[in-house]
Amino acid sequence: MSSSQVDTEKFSTEHVESSFPDGSQEDQFAVKALQESDLTSTHREFLISRHGSVDLDPLPSGDPSEPINWPDSTKMWHLILLSCQAFTCTFMSAGISPAYSAMALQYGKTVDDCSYLTTAQLVCLGVGPLVWYRLMQVYGRKPVMAYATFGAMVTNIGGGFCKTYGQQMATRVLNGIFLSPACGLCGDFVASLFFAHERGVKNGLWSVSVIIGTPMGPFLMGFVVQHVGFKWIYFIFAIFNFLQFVGWAISKETLYERNDQMAKRDWKSSLYIKKYPNKSFRFMDIFIPLKLSKNFVAAAITFANSVVFCYANVVFIVETPSIYGRLFGLDSQQTALQYIPLIVGTVIGELIAGKGSDIWMERCVRKRGGVRVPADRLILSYLGIVCTIAGLIVWGVCLKQATPGVWNVKPSIGTGVAAAGADIVLTITITFLVDNTPWEANNIGLFLPMCRLILGFISPFYFPKMFENLNYAGSAGFMAGMCLVAGIVIAIVHFQQLRRLKK
Repeated sequence: MSSSQVDTEKFSTEHVESSFPDGSQEDQFAVKALQESDLTSTHREFLISRHGSVDLDPLPSGDPSEPINWPDSTKMWHLILLSCQAFTCTFMSAGISPAYSAMALQYGKTVDDCSYLTTAQLVCLGVGPLVWYRLMQVYGRKPVMAYATFGAMVTNIGGGFCKTYGQQMATRVLNGIFLSPACGLCGDFVASLFFAHERGVKNGLWSVSVIIGTPMGPFLMGFVVQHVGFKWIYFIFAIFNFLQFVGWAISKETLYERNDQMAKRDWKSSLYIKKYPNKSFRFMDIFIPLKLSKNFVAAAITFANSVVFCYANVVFIVETPSIYGRLFGLDSQQTALQYIPLIVGTVIGELIAGKGSDIWMERCVRKRGGVRVPADRLILSYLGIVCTIAGLIVWGVCLKQATPGVWNVKPSIGTGVAAAGADIVLTITITFLVDNTPWEANNIGLFLPMCRLILGFISPFYFPKMFENLNYAGSAGFMAGMCLVAGIVIAIVHFQQLRRLKK
């Protein structure tokens, strides 16, 4: 997504031991640094024949089975497989939202009750990677991803046959747990397969997949609900999961340790669950990322990121069906169209936060005489905060002024602007945080999503009461105010970092 991700991945490889004080998992990345002076003539010839150069970062071994030495087509296949898996995490959790009304009738619940099916899945997507990540370091990525995907398929099939709200809630919770491994894997996975200069673009593919999945799910599934019924949402999800399971089954293991015969297993034997030598699962390792809560900068940025995610992303995903259905009388297909501005806004925001922030940082580095200051990136987050606040106010005021039963596009324009702003803030803040503490890159990738998804889980419980008591304009004002607080927190961190630089 950005050049900073290249630096992030490089640092996270070099400083991986900081995440594991006991050193028991120091080999979690497939790629380890070698010195060019260590090369034998055979090794040098291999690298030149495979990569065309020995000036590589990191420097691979001479083992063709090391993932970074795989053919480019094989590496891209595995990256696409992971990106599709990450896409389905948000696609499936948000994709059921157009069916809230239909499920409310089926299960004898309110539309707001049915929105909890999405938020319950969100919290599982946030917490699940803490456990899955440790399991993948011990037993390998391929078997964990394959069998977790199979579990997601089974729960989606079950979702299509559920008769009660409780049964459906159980399938959504389990589905979120089984989908969650892909949410915390990107950094390690990309570092295993690609060189430092390639990782920005490769991470971008994963990042865009996650972001686009959120509005794309409701957009596409609205047509499914309208024409074939909401149960087919789950069956279509199951078909996706089956195809992904097949993909993981025929893939290779990307967790690599040099001088380890497990790296040379074929695709069938690599599906067996077998513990890697010298590695063990320790329950307390699950909680290592939580230590970031004691770091002021990490805690402050996580708070700001989570608030913006909650009030400029989750609110639109889970509340659009009930608000637009109640106010304008839209059916599932018409409701699905309201997610188009979110998709457009997210793409625009990603362009600004990704390539735009790269250009901005290059300018700052030149201005500072070649010194790279991660806090300089935060300046662009203010643009995101302004867009988020403006979009929320437009959305809320236009909904309050709207004539019941007469749809108009103005609120949707507000959601598009807010979505663009939210994406800028979310991307900029997490990129800054990783740039600022690169040795904590892995823990940040687990801690921050967990916090914001937990907040995203809590918020729909009070959204309906908030809209009822404050009306749409008042609620938008409250949410805009919270985003302003998030902006102030970012500013405090920004100026603290600049002040420290001057000292």
